[in-house]
Order: sequence, then C-alpha cells, then structure tokens
Amino acid sequence: MSRELGKLYEEKAAAFLAGCGYEILARNFTTRWGELDIVARQKNYLVFLEVKYRQNDFAGLPQEAVNKYKQNRLARAAMIFLKSHPALQELDIRFDILAISGDKYEIIPDAFAVADFWY
Repeated sequence: MSRELGKLYEEKAAAFLAGCGYEILARNFTTRWGELDIVARQKNYLVFLEVKYRQNDFAGLPQEAVNKYKQNRLARAAMIFLKSHPALQELDIRFDILAISGDKYEIIPDAFAVADFWY
C-alpha cells in the first residue's frame, strides 16, 4: 500500500472511531518497539488501537495480521506510552483492532489480553 493511501485510511479510521465514541489522544506514537496506530479513550478505558486494512479477504482477514509477535510489540509500545503519560495510568487498558476490509469497518474490542505481555 502506498504511503498516500495509508495516510488516507489513517484519517478515515480516526474519523470512524471518533464517530463510535473514541476520543483520539494520539496517532502514530512511535517507539523502538514499534508504532501505536491510535491511542484513544473510551469511557474508563485507555485503548490502544491497531488499524489493519485489506482491500479484500483474499490475503486473509485484516485482524489475522495481529499475531503474537505483533501483540508483544504493541504491549511494549503501550508500556512506553503509559510511562510518558502518567495521568492516564489510572485508566483500564484495552487493545482493540480496527479491521478494514474494502469499505467495511469492524472494531474488535479487547482483541487480545495484555496479561500475557505485561511485565
């Protein structure tokens, strides 16, 4: 996917999530462990969202790309984000996936447990 198309879908994702009640706090938070696509607040949750896009399902579902390796990197990046934003540490943590297939958007809340990675 080209950089321009990626930017377009990042914008669409943020707008979609805002319409679903997510308050966007940060986008593209980069650490040595990787990037958090979107960090948002939803009620009493601090939500780390991974956005995955597929033009169609021929290569598999978008959420299937968030394997254990990717989950580990996201959890580590989230710990770094929390250390740099102490005021948000009192919120419950959740990892969601926004799966985009063509023009279909699906939020997968609590897509994986952080207990496996939190140390």
